[in-house]
Amino acid sequence: SDLHRQFAWEFSDEFKLSANALIFDDNIKVHDSDQEESATATYHDSYLWLRADQRPTDQLEGFTLLSYANLRVRRNGTADQPGVSTGVLNDRRSAEIVDVSSQWSLAVTGGHHLDFGGEFRHSSGRYFYADEVTFDLLFDTPGAQTEESRARNISLAPDGEYYAAFMNAHIELPGNWTTELGL
Repeated sequence: SDLHRQFAWEFSDEFKLSANALIFDDNIKVHDSDQEESATATYHDSYLWLRADQRPTDQLEGFTLLSYANLRVRRNGTADQPGVSTGVLNDRRSAEIVDVSSQWSLAVTGGHHLDFGGEFRHSSGRYFYADEVTFDLLFDTPGAQTEESRARNISLAPDGEYYAAFMNAHIELPGNWTTELGL
């Protein structure tokens, strides 16, 4: 099931606010006809954001955006194929992202303007993957499994921040020339 909602308020010509939500929630179950293989998967993604558009003066306008994302995946599977292979799979992933950004434009005389802004983002995630399989039948083919059994167990938890800032000057020169200078 999916959900999208947006609410918007215009308090004045100088200040507008909007709040948004986008949510995906899906469950999938698959079995083959003889029940030798089965899999389930659950996906849940949520995106929430709040945006403020502002124009405090005739020369200055910009927006500030606060956003949040939460992404979760869970997959499980089993295989029981006598004479071929048997095994299990467990895969869980999640990520969380919080972001604050702001961008502004200041109009200066003669068509010149200065754009500036910044962003901060924090991201974290969890990843767990485990499988265990036994092969009754091996193939002498490049890339095929060469051992009779395999077991993997991977667990990661990345975490970090991102920072950015920019400034850009738009300058109109004589003779229909324009230049941009930025950091």
